[in-house]
Amino acid sequence: MKSVLIDTNLLVLLAVGNVAPQQIGKHRRLKSFDAVDFAILLKAIDDFSRHLTLPNTFTETSNLIGSGERSIAASASLWLAKYALQVAEVYEPSEKVVQGAHYMRLGLTDAAIVAACRADVTVVTDDYALYGSVRAIGGQAVNIRHARTPR
Repeated sequence: MKSVLIDTNLLVLLAVGNVAPQQIGKHRRLKSFDAVDFAILLKAIDDFSRHLTLPNTFTETSNLIGSGERSIAASASLWLAKYALQVAEVYEPSEKVVQGAHYMRLGLTDAAIVAACRADVTVVTDDYALYGSVRAIGGQAVNIRHARTPR
């Protein structure tokens, strides 16, 4: 079964977009996104029946949701809590991640995402460094920014 792992920024976009789409582009962490990006994200994850996440990603997402517009923080946090009940959480020990090749360049959370990549996992991101690192190890990755780039 193919699984999707959504990175932190896009998980914030997914949470806020589901509860307050009018805040996309206004929320402190979503200023670089718009409704088209949200639609691209939904399309990118639509074909996956199994979602994976990491404790690192949930922690960052929760913190970033709380740092935005107070009027939507509670509803976005509630959406994230419901999402947590539906996804499989995988754990990559920090002591292993910090010793890996990707930690110094990507930081702990993104390096843990790379470490969690397996043949059946597709990472969905807007981060070029994370995308490139996943692809460099032979992993599957989708960068939603590519959908907006003319070819």
